Amino acid sequence: MKPGLEISFAMLVLGAFSIGALSQSPEKATPEKDAELKLRIIPNKETYALHEKVFTKTEFTNLTDKTLCFPEPVQDCINSVSGYVITRGSPLVSSPEVEQFICVIDGRVGSREKLLADIKNRWIKLVPDAVYVTRSTEAKVSLDIAGQWLLKASYHPPEAAFGSVETSKYAVSAAREVGCAVPEMKVSDVPIAIIVVPSKNDK
Repeated sequence: MKPGLEISFAMLVLGAFSIGALSQSPEKATPEKDAELKLRIIPNKETYALHEKVFTKTEFTNLTDKTLCFPEPVQDCINSVSGYVITRGSPLVSSPEVEQFICVIDGRVGSREKLLADIKNRWIKLVPDAVYVTRSTEAKVSLDIAGQWLLKASYHPPEAAFGSVETSKYAVSAAREVGCAVPEMKVSDVPIAIIVVPSKNDK
């Protein structure tokens, strides 16, 4: 075998061995985190008239073995500092979700002393298996079609929307100092069905 061919053959063997080793090496799967919170929508009733406003509460349940703490979530705007929970609705007769305008609050994180005081005195604290229910708020939905609708809520915790890793760590470490943990994951609930019927004026 000529010298040039020997080098080419050796490179092919080495390449085949490398590819085989890679294919046999196990893939490292990213472990999924266990859910921290469970959400449940509580509508003020099950049947609504066309164009009627929908008011809902959101129930939070702590699924962890530690005390969770978080600010009262904003329910009508997107707020990166306090976190927020938004309830939307969509009719079953149309596949795309009906969008409603949602405002955005550009909040600011204060000093560590103020943050610690807020966590101690104002933040919600949920021990394991405890439940917290928000106040009743108008859902982001416009009931313009009769039939069955689905309501669904999603909660975005504060640090998930802070915009920087440093600020997230800032809130997490402050909560740890107080003796609780800030939720880290966005949570969505199981959608709940409501019925929309024609109003007297529509008949």
